[in-house]
Amino acid sequence: MKDIIPYYKKRGETPKAALLRLRSERPALKDETLSYAGRLDPLAEGLLLVLVGEANQEREKYLGLPKIYQVEVLFGWSTDTYDIAGKLTDASPSRIQPLRLIEVVKELEGEREEPYPPYASKPVDGKPLFMWAREGKLDEITIPTHTVTNKKVALQKTKTTSNDALYAYVEHSLELVQGDFRQDEIWGCWEDNLKRMYGHTYDIVVLEVECESGAYMRSLAHMLGEKLGIPALALSIKRTKVGEFSL
Repeated sequence: MKDIIPYYKKRGETPKAALLRLRSERPALKDETLSYAGRLDPLAEGLLLVLVGEANQEREKYLGLPKIYQVEVLFGWSTDTYDIAGKLTDASPSRIQPLRLIEVVKELEGEREEPYPPYASKPVDGKPLFMWAREGKLDEITIPTHTVTNKKVALQKTKTTSNDALYAYVEHSLELVQGDFRQDEIWGCWEDNLKRMYGHTYDIVVLEVECESGAYMRSLAHMLGEKLGIPALALSIKRTKVGEFSL
């Protein structure tokens, strides 16, 4: 069999868990070789391009396809993973300035060299970056860079969320995560700080990003915050299109 299956990876699943779910839903795939072209972080959801059988021989071609994401960026918080599945590095309610936001969003478009996020699977000296980060040894290595091309970054809307709503969302999201991703430790840190920040509200920006393969939406959210001088992270990430394949 040779096939490409556009499959919806759920929030909290690893790509491997999504493949196992696909096999259970489609018995005909029981003995087929399955892989995916372009991983998604556990808390990212959306289109996972599943390669079946002989299609795996063309995996590099599918890995290189352009992609479209919808990203919610939360301001006032930052973590070591650049999304909500990480240890907090800053928690300080900060409001965005709309005119400056419009300028900075346009600055995210184009081609540039940027470092991989500390929690990534990119190998360095035979060990993935996230292992160096977990061991607290990032200062012993040079984080490699890669070329990122964002064809278009469109500001769709802005909104706010309450502290209570954010508490419920982060707690539920971390409960969904399958596997060992420091969930208990991370939730403990979030819980303490969310209780401390009771009564605050936070800005959220919704972006649609058209990019070439290799772009990290977590890094884009973090960079947006750095340009604005405000802590920021990826609250949610949904991949909606890969090449001509869509949800």
